Amino acid sequence: MGDPKGAPIFERGMTLLWSPESIQDLVALRAHIAEHDPAAAKRVVLHILYCIEYLLSENPKLGAPGRVPRHA
Repeated sequence: MGDPKGAPIFERGMTLLWSPESIQDLVALRAHIAEHDPAAAKRVVLHILYCIEYLLSENPKLGAPGRVPRHA
């Protein structure tokens, strides 16, 4: 799930693009949680990845378009 270099993920006609900042945030979140509970950190990150990569690709209208400016 996901590409550590921020490459697009293609699934069911929707392209998901991970920004470097979003990857860094996810890594930082996991590291922070892992300080107290490594197993919980893994579960949280896997749940976030599932929600983003599966639920969003299955329901592309979940978010409001235009909230985050696209970078060229």
